[in-house]
Amino acid sequence: MKLLREYIRSLLIETAIGQCYPHVVKMAKGSSQEEFSDLARFKVAHGRVTDKYSGESVLHAWVEKGDMVFDWQTHSTKPDGIPKDVYYDMYAPEIHNEYTAEETMVNCLKSGQAGPWTLRESTGIIEDGWPGVTWKVQNYGNGISVVLMMSGQKMGSIIAREVSRWKYCADDVEKLKAQGYDYEDPRWPSLGPKLFAVGNSAIDQAFRGQGWGKKMYKVLIDTIRQEAGRRGAFIGADVCTGGSTSKGALGVWRSLARDYPSSGNVVYVGPK
Repeated sequence: MKLLREYIRSLLIETAIGQCYPHVVKMAKGSSQEEFSDLARFKVAHGRVTDKYSGESVLHAWVEKGDMVFDWQTHSTKPDGIPKDVYYDMYAPEIHNEYTAEETMVNCLKSGQAGPWTLRESTGIIEDGWPGVTWKVQNYGNGISVVLMMSGQKMGSIIAREVSRWKYCADDVEKLKAQGYDYEDPRWPSLGPKLFAVGNSAIDQAFRGQGWGKKMYKVLIDTIRQEAGRRGAFIGADVCTGGSTSKGALGVWRSLARDYPSSGNVVYVGPK
């Protein structure tokens, strides 16, 4: 078990803020010998939570130990957990899957990611108005991908990952904040907008120059809007993290400026 714990540690290099899936795997890694294989003592839950006040609903992961609940959002302010009845009243959790600490670590080892691990937790299909076209949207916990499908065949794809900071584009973020695009929920003043970096976009040659690339970006951005909820999100091109963005992709970013609050290679979605 010690070797398994060490291997899992090497997988958990966190670069994102609000990473509920890596957090529960870390808790599983630190579970006691008595808790390790006992669901009644230590339960990792994957599912959906809904804020009773704002109505925001997101995929989430948390740990239940007896009558206490532990999750990423409250781990620093409530390190000893939240009473289960309070948590369930506030967030009305819908549990999709339950795992022991052992199962959590094994699933992380097999998949190479901290979660989610099932299609029910992570995948959705969006129908397009164009005949035969659908969008496959997948939430990886620390990233979101969108795949353009034509009659069941993959014709394009794009992915955005949630990050804790950008190497560049800070000036663009500050310009948007100065315009009021920096919503702060008075109940959670430390939680500002999320940060996402978009990269690895590609589209089949036959679909280029017809607006499909821009539409693929918009499906991704609108999915991030739903994921971020009332916190909002700043979404930047890959160049913001020190990566590279093609000329074609930069052209799409300039076009997106007509549809979203933007500055340079950054757009904002969420409340103002």
